[in-house]
Amino acid sequence: MNQNHIRFRALALLCCSLGLLVVTAVFRRANAPVERDIATIQADMTEAWSSYEAEREARCAEQLRQLTWPTQDLAISRETAQDVIWQAQPSPTTPEAARCPAEPRSVLFGGNMLYEGQEFEGEITHYCAEACCNGKWAGVTADGTVLDEDTEPVVGCQWLPFDAVVEFNGKQHRVADTGGKEFETVGRLDVYVPEGHQSALDAGRQKVAITIIRLPGGVV
Repeated sequence: MNQNHIRFRALALLCCSLGLLVVTAVFRRANAPVERDIATIQADMTEAWSSYEAEREARCAEQLRQLTWPTQDLAISRETAQDVIWQAQPSPTTPEAARCPAEPRSVLFGGNMLYEGQEFEGEITHYCAEACCNGKWAGVTADGTVLDEDTEPVVGCQWLPFDAVVEFNGKQHRVADTGGKEFETVGRLDVYVPEGHQSALDAGRQKVAITIIRLPGGVV
């Protein structure tokens, strides 16, 4: 083998090595932006999620601030209300969770957040269907229910919506009347007595434990 042939083969081998080095460098350079882009996307997603969580918590705090808490007798805490509000916030991963159920189990009524199953101490008085208790509205409630001896158990108040159902003394009563201004206070109820005025007087004023059994739902 002559010297020229050896030199040619050495030069060819060197060229192949240089070519391989160039191709490797180009490949690494081409893939570097992809690796950086993936890291950037992951960082952006983490930052976006943190911002979402912070915004969601701020919305909860604002809704809690707007709630009216009329009495310490209410057996519900701000923590309970916060849980309900937080669960109602939309989530990017579970949009179904943000949809309102067909029959809401809570209502915001007169500035009060009320829940089915809520318990608190209250006070009841009693009234009859006659004019001595009802004046010009004798014989009928504010929602149009006729008051007679066959009328279902009904109560009057202004802190619950019509058709809400409460339970006390082992019996359930539907809200069908409003009563006077004193019945704006949470826990105050006026109970219809079908037996007449004297029976209403005899029943008098009582302290009772009240439970909200059913709410009509919605924000009023």
